[in-house]
Amino acid sequence: MDRSYKDIISSVKFSLANERYDTAIEYASKAVKLRANDAEAYSLLGTAYLLQEKDNDYQKAEQSFYKAIELDNANGEYYFFLANSQFAQGESRLADALANYAKAEQVGCSAEVSQKINYVMGVINQVLGNNKSALVNYAKAQGLAAVSEDNKDILLNKLEIYVQEGNLDEAENIARQLINFSPEEFKYYHILFQILMEQKKIDVAIEALNDAQAYSENYDENYVEFVFDRVLADLGMSEIDSDNAQKWKDSAVEKLQELSKQHDLDKATRTEIEVTIAQIYITSGREEEAVSIFEDVAKLADNELDEYIESARYILSEYYNSKGNYKKVLEFAVELKKSSNFMYKYQGIYSEAYATKQISEGDAGLIKKARELYDWALAYFRQCMVEQPADFIALSYRIRCYIDIGKIDRANELLKVLPSELQDSLREYIAEVEKGV
Repeated sequence: MDRSYKDIISSVKFSLANERYDTAIEYASKAVKLRANDAEAYSLLGTAYLLQEKDNDYQKAEQSFYKAIELDNANGEYYFFLANSQFAQGESRLADALANYAKAEQVGCSAEVSQKINYVMGVINQVLGNNKSALVNYAKAQGLAAVSEDNKDILLNKLEIYVQEGNLDEAENIARQLINFSPEEFKYYHILFQILMEQKKIDVAIEALNDAQAYSENYDENYVEFVFDRVLADLGMSEIDSDNAQKWKDSAVEKLQELSKQHDLDKATRTEIEVTIAQIYITSGREEEAVSIFEDVAKLADNELDEYIESARYILSEYYNSKGNYKKVLEFAVELKKSSNFMYKYQGIYSEAYATKQISEGDAGLIKKARELYDWALAYFRQCMVEQPADFIALSYRIRCYIDIGKIDRANELLKVLPSELQDSLREYIAEVEKGV
């Protein structure tokens, strides 16, 4: 290999290492022109196209790897790279990718590449919902891997599976492995904290936060999240230490109020602080203060705060319904109907009909409007079930509509379709209506 060609190949590798993919493509293209029989040059060109992560370049990467294989079909790593370029093109190329991952192992490749193949196969199985197979793939990948960033990705994917399956003991173990792997990373302490809170291991969760504060290098960057975790810990303590429940709730509010004094908080964080305080007030017998906060949030007009605005409207709709203030219910129902969040939208559609019915007594116009709203709601929830037969939330609202308009027999028929855990509250509602409550 002459000196100039060596320099070009070195320039390709240097550009790849520094993520200068356009430059790498430029040098690699020169290399394949100079040495059209060099498989490595085509492989480097394919790698540059692949790492650039542009749709059109995935096909160019694939063509380059095919050329490398044509020149050297005994190199399993070229099949691995080829499979990666096919996998990147989406589901339509998945079968080709799987065949070439297998071919890479058949031809023979390094332990590092075998580890990556098992990792990718784990990801594919996880996406397809084959969690058991995915865990086997990840175990094989870990058995082949040196301590590296790949280990973190494997552990995080395993963690996701265990949380999804409700296996919190294994999830906790994985979170602790991640902390051992990178004790300077706040996010792994945060993950462990969340898992421990879900297990009601409040004391241990607090220890995890103490460790985060003591050892994580990016604690200051994550201070807001840390405070919210402390608040959750206080609220968790209020549940298990009933004698001092209010003390723990007050402590949570104090932490949030102290946090709100910081000048560099964005508006979403400030709104979340207010909403969280209001939610604590509701459980502390401070309803009027909570409602005042939610009212202020509900009046905001800011797309960036929609999550909090709609949540406040939902809570207020439920609150005013419990107080029999149906005009206020209508005020929030009309807004909730516009939501892109199906839960809020369903609530808005139903509560508008219900509240209109409640205030319609003696008013022929409102009685007619209420019936029209119920007819529309029934049609809407029926269509939701056509589009998504397992949408039991839509079915629950549909049943409520039938109960409200006196079609109890129809409601009872549909109740049989609901999962048993969703039936009880509706059966109680039917009993209340029949008693005239």
